Amino acid sequence: MTIYSDGLSIVTLTPKDPDDTDSYGFDWSDRLLTGETISVSAWVLPDDLTEADSSNDTTQTSIKLSGGVAGNMYTVTNRITTTPNGHQLDRSFKFYCGDK
Repeated sequence: MTIYSDGLSIVTLTPKDPDDTDSYGFDWSDRLLTGETISVSAWVLPDDLTEADSSNDTTQTSIKLSGGVAGNMYTVTNRITTTPNGHQLDRSFKFYCGDK
């Protein structure tokens, strides 16, 4: 799933089952300046979630998340650094963890 947002508000997604490994991501092209690309992508996760895999290209980022505790609400943040300008940008999404 690629998440599109205005970059200012936090997107809230459908619930994630604690036993699932789900994919999420952002398309950053609307926030990048002309000629700017993603050089580093890092994910800030709560303790109960595990990064199973992550990747990025020049304009998009993705992560596969596993874990979570049923009944908890989680906020996940993607922090990128750009080239050549060195801008640091954050985007976040929220989801409730529970049985689907």
